[in-house]
Amino acid sequence: MLITPHVLVGSAIAAGIEFNRNGVSFLSTRASTVAIACGLAFTSHFLLDAVPHYDYSVYNSMTFDFYKIIFDATVAFAMGAVVFGNFLKETSLGLDHPAYKLKEPAIKDRFRHIPFLLTVIASAFASILPDIIINILRNHDGLAIMLFWQIHYFFHGSPSLTMTYGLISQGGLSIILGLYLLKLSTRLKTKLDSEQLGREVELWLSSEVKK
Repeated sequence: MLITPHVLVGSAIAAGIEFNRNGVSFLSTRASTVAIACGLAFTSHFLLDAVPHYDYSVYNSMTFDFYKIIFDATVAFAMGAVVFGNFLKETSLGLDHPAYKLKEPAIKDRFRHIPFLLTVIASAFASILPDIIINILRNHDGLAIMLFWQIHYFFHGSPSLTMTYGLISQGGLSIILGLYLLKLSTRLKTKLDSEQLGREVELWLSSEVKK
């Protein structure tokens, strides 16, 4: 499978977990959220590879497909930037939230989304980690490496598609995932901003009471 579908699935896993983590005891900490997101993203790599697809010839020689890999990674990064870029946008009033129009907000927490974005990056990286492991350790011996190699090829043994059909199918999947992430990220940002809004209004009211 190409890099872009893997990365988008990993990102979708992280975003989905973040959106539903409130009230879930085993997702109460950032560390547990990152660990579960990365674990599911890592597992998703094998499940995606089980679907018939077009892939690079990285297992034989990276010379021919090097520029394809660079282009694929660039597309994945660009789609991620489009989907999650709004998490870093803020208005001059503070939060970029329609209900938040206080002229002097108690806090301008411009970095509140960083933990979530780092979770997305970690999950996206975990989604392509199996291929990285295979290529780095391809010339090394050892039972663990051989076992991992066998597991990877067990799922990767699906029939291969031609480049044309492979790009069409995986491109379509990437577009669907991108649209889903765009919709989910908008809802998630509103949710996180609303929570921050509640905290800031609470602090503002508390400061007013003390006056």
